[in-house]
Amino acid sequence: MNPKSGRGCGSYEKTQLKTPCSCVAVNRRGKCLTMADERFSKGADDRSRRFMGCDYWIRVIAGREMPVFAATVRRVAAVTSRVWSSSGEAARVIGMDPVMTARVIRMANSAYYNPGLRSVGVLSRAVAVIGFDALRQLCRATEVVEQVCEGFRRRQIEREAARSFLGAVFAQRLAESRYEEYPEEVFTAALLSRLGQIGFWCACRGSMLAEMEAACAAGVPPDVAEKAVLGFSLKEVTLKLAIDWNLGELLQRTLRTWEHPDVRGQCITSGANLVAVLRLGWESPQVVGLLEKLAEFVNLPHESMLRLVRGASEHARRAARDAGMPWAADIPVPGGEKAPAEEAVQASEPPTVEGHGETVVETSPVLDVNEPSVHLQINLLNEIGAILTWDADRRKVLDLAFEAVLKGVGMDRVFFARLSSDGLFLEITRSAGWRGRRPDGMIIGVQGKPNVFGRVLDVAHGLWVRPDMVESGAMELEAEAKALFETPSFFLMPIVSRGVAHGLMGADRGPSGRDLDAEAFEQFKVFCYQVALAFALGGP
Repeated sequence: MNPKSGRGCGSYEKTQLKTPCSCVAVNRRGKCLTMADERFSKGADDRSRRFMGCDYWIRVIAGREMPVFAATVRRVAAVTSRVWSSSGEAARVIGMDPVMTARVIRMANSAYYNPGLRSVGVLSRAVAVIGFDALRQLCRATEVVEQVCEGFRRRQIEREAARSFLGAVFAQRLAESRYEEYPEEVFTAALLSRLGQIGFWCACRGSMLAEMEAACAAGVPPDVAEKAVLGFSLKEVTLKLAIDWNLGELLQRTLRTWEHPDVRGQCITSGANLVAVLRLGWESPQVVGLLEKLAEFVNLPHESMLRLVRGASEHARRAARDAGMPWAADIPVPGGEKAPAEEAVQASEPPTVEGHGETVVETSPVLDVNEPSVHLQINLLNEIGAILTWDADRRKVLDLAFEAVLKGVGMDRVFFARLSSDGLFLEITRSAGWRGRRPDGMIIGVQGKPNVFGRVLDVAHGLWVRPDMVESGAMELEAEAKALFETPSFFLMPIVSRGVAHGLMGADRGPSGRDLDAEAFEQFKVFCYQVALAFALGGP
């Protein structure tokens, strides 16, 4: 045995670095066995494995690449192949697969992709940090559940994925109802809160698998079966993986204090508890009692709380079904397979994004109104600054600038239009916040026919278009502006670096009908300057 690690043979591998042998055991013939050795993972000495405890399973799970669902790979490949896709779209697709989510956040917090940045715990921000090229490579290199798992193991992985996604949707709805900051971070942490369970079913074999299968077949709740068969809770495995893989501070803090979490952690634990009791039926006393406690937690009437939970469950199932996830039917909804009542889900109807031959369904519910957040603006400015000093990746900077304008400045919609090389027209290549069909691909002429967009490029500074300017005749809006903005109240800012115009950004609060103000205009310009700086630095 290795005297330092307490395992293995104590010899050294035949490498130039003279590293200690990585074996975990030695068989009767004196041959070293590693974690990847099938004779060890499927060996006959399976009963002794339960006594190896939590650390053993952490090493097994961490030593293998957990598979993702085939539907995730297909949809991520489709989103990343479109030149106008945003990190938010990719995050909505990835956010239905806990394993893929864990991989992306782990990469985003690695030293290679995240030098000097603070820990990333929000999926959309993690996608912006690693970029689409890394996502495509990840899809090509990953294994899929449908190919490497079968039978009872596969069904358990699907059930755990359904529990994780539904619990994450519940957690985010609770956070939004309490007006907590960063509800998307709550969603991400809740989605990963059962990562240890998924990893266990990916690695479990032999008599251990047979005992767990027998316990589940007898109707024993999953958390109870874990402690009865393994002797410990798989939450311990999830916590260790969250620490080792740096999956976010909120997830780690919540797992450490599961019984007595803070408010944001309580949204996560309440979502998980609600998923656990729904297996007993929507009308069961356990569900009714928990809903009463949650109604008090979010300060809502009981009936409103019931509508919120039912709408969230129906939304989660519909989104999973539209995405082609094999576990969509595992999400419990009122009335079983019946179509959800329109009035119950009207407020939670997921917006869709028209893509290139497909419709991408929003899988992460958001608030209709983005309230300004100076704290979020500062955080995003720090992250943008770190990217600018590292590789000045324009796509990453633009993604973070969009997030800052929408969630930090509190705008409803934002777009970026790229100026053609001959300077004759603008083409909208990126937009966010539009419900239904987006303006991506819209061509706006800026030469020969003067319009507000051309004037902004000519004067090379920002413009705040106000209703009084149009009503007094001081400014006339052309058809292009009216097609983008329903009301004459919006911001425009040219993206200029070293005297060269690259395009412009625009934003408004038309859908919510809120007024614009000078403070929001100045904040909007700050993030447009960051995009211009990325162009000036010549990043990819």
